[in-house]
Amino acid sequence: QAATATASGEPGKSPGGWKLGGEMKERLLRTFEKIDADRNAKLDESERAEKKHVLTALLMEWGMSGNTFDGMGEVSYEEFHRPFEREWEVTSKQQALPAKRITRCLAE
Repeated sequence: QAATATASGEPGKSPGGWKLGGEMKERLLRTFEKIDADRNAKLDESERAEKKHVLTALLMEWGMSGNTFDGMGEVSYEEFHRPFEREWEVTSKQQALPAKRITRCLAE
C-alpha cells in the first residue's frame, strides 16, 4: 500500500505533520463504519473486540501494531483517526530509518 504524507502546520495535528492520503482515509473510514455495528458513529470496546480481525488486518497491512486501539473505550471517528494517523507516522518513520543511521545520529 503506497502512502502519501503531507506536511501540516495546523495545531492538533501529529507532531511531524504527516497526514493520511485520500485512499488511506477512505479505507480507514470504511473500516470504522464496518466495525460500528449499532451505527451510532462511535466504536466501543465490544464492537472493536467483535470485529478485531477487521481492524487488525488493516493495521497489519500498514505495518502497525494490532493493539493500537486497545483500552481506548468508546471513540468517535476523529478519536479513532488521530491515533491511527500518529501510529502510521511513527511506524513509517521507523521502517524508513535503518538502525545504523539512528545510532549515528544519536552518537553525533
